Amino acid sequence: MFRICVQKDLAEIVVLFNQAKRHMVRQGIYQWTSEYPNEQLIKEDIHEKRLYKLVENDKIVNVVTLEINQAENLAWMKRFVTIPEKESTGLASVMLENIYRMMKERKLSFLYASTNHTNKNMRYFFEKHCFHFVASYVPENRSEFGEFLIYKKQMDVRNNDESFNSR
Repeated sequence: MFRICVQKDLAEIVVLFNQAKRHMVRQGIYQWTSEYPNEQLIKEDIHEKRLYKLVENDKIVNVVTLEINQAENLAWMKRFVTIPEKESTGLASVMLENIYRMMKERKLSFLYASTNHTNKNMRYFFEKHCFHFVASYVPENRSEFGEFLIYKKQMDVRNNDESFNSR
């Protein structure tokens, strides 16, 4: 079930992020640090109503921060994570389908996301879902991790289906 996160979810989400950070390091993915993402950032995302969850059997299995900018007709997906034991089971695709529906309802045309160049699973996920690479950058606060890649997907809000174009 897709829902917005609430304050009572905080402890479970912090555990999920900490598990994911350890899992990423074991896989050689250098995207997050021991300080990022942190509990304060998660609290802010919950307070600002931009953190969404997928729940399976009363357990949070996937979360994503969705920053919506209605004026610029776009949304950014950030901190998109699935609990390690459910990785590669299709949960991220289910979350993405829910994001597509939300964007369609709000008539948003562009969905952006970024990932570290070492995160091959996420890069594959974006390509599988017809996101297009648009740019790279090196963040000042994580320059030791190298390039981050920005992906973009365009939605056709004129028709009534849920599909995104591959433009």
